[in-house]
Amino acid sequence: PRHLADGPGAGMTTPSLEASVKQAAAVGSEPSRCGFELSRNILLGVRESRARRPDLVVQFGTYLLDHHAQRLGHEVWNVYEQVLIALLEHGKQPSEGRGKSKRAVSTGESEPLATAQDYCNILALQFPKSLRVKRLEAMLWEAKGELDMAMADYEEILKEDPNHLAALKRQVALLRS
Repeated sequence: PRHLADGPGAGMTTPSLEASVKQAAAVGSEPSRCGFELSRNILLGVRESRARRPDLVVQFGTYLLDHHAQRLGHEVWNVYEQVLIALLEHGKQPSEGRGKSKRAVSTGESEPLATAQDYCNILALQFPKSLRVKRLEAMLWEAKGELDMAMADYEEILKEDPNHLAALKRQVALLRS
């Protein structure tokens, strides 16, 4: 169990990721049947355990953003970032025959990448000068296969902050590929 330091439910203990996933499975793992608290606990559990579960993050995170964004308060920005990164991972996997949105069809992007772009745009509007958002934009370029654009963004980040470790690591990975 862990304690929530701030936000809604401060001071309350929440169940582990494993316990939350089991609880969700008991109602068919459908986010709308799990509701706000359980969906939020799953995302917190993934974040805190540093588990690589893009499937859970996309499933429960998009539900929270679509139906409960206001209830998340300031945590909403962390959720956008968490889901965006999960969508980038998810976008690398072949689509399971799901229909594409009009935006995904018109741009030729996968549905996860189209949604990731939307979330990145939302974050960029909220935090226009953020290096963290700039890194997310570069990661999105990478996922789209636009490596020159990604490299340009990483160089821009490193020009502003030469010690930005995440940007440096991604730049090295691009140079090695």
